[in-house]
Amino acid sequence: MPQRTLCAALLGCVSLLHAVNGDYLDELKEKVPYYRTMTGRVVPIEGDALDLPFKDNFADFVFSRGSIPFWPDQVQGLKECYRILKPGGVAYVGGGFGRLLDPEIRAKLVRDHQNWKKKPDGWQDLDDLDKKAEQAGLPRFRFLTEPDVGWWLEIRK
Repeated sequence: MPQRTLCAALLGCVSLLHAVNGDYLDELKEKVPYYRTMTGRVVPIEGDALDLPFKDNFADFVFSRGSIPFWPDQVQGLKECYRILKPGGVAYVGGGFGRLLDPEIRAKLVRDHQNWKKKPDGWQDLDDLDKKAEQAGLPRFRFLTEPDVGWWLEIRK
């Protein structure tokens, strides 16, 4: 089954959420609190991270946490993030455990992560993400990292 992405569009912002099957997307649409509380302001749109269903220069802000390892072509996905950004817009593509996660839970996840003998599929390709950003032709990008919290590729247009 092809991998799909759920995009949430809000006031020129796009959030990319990864899903492999339609059941998960339906459940996500029902359970994610901001879909329920922002009716009429947030519109879930199903699409493909490699061919985002938005016009060029659509979004002021693009956010994707934890989906890039699952993109079959990370270079193309980065190109798409850049394509839909408005001039002056910014995208954050990244991963990690987040600052808001309970510190004890985060510490356990970090320990578990350090004990991986082999990174899960998709994650091993992130070591050369700077090269992929260059291959995507991104003129302005940088890495932001916080130990034990996460990392972000910041893309500016």
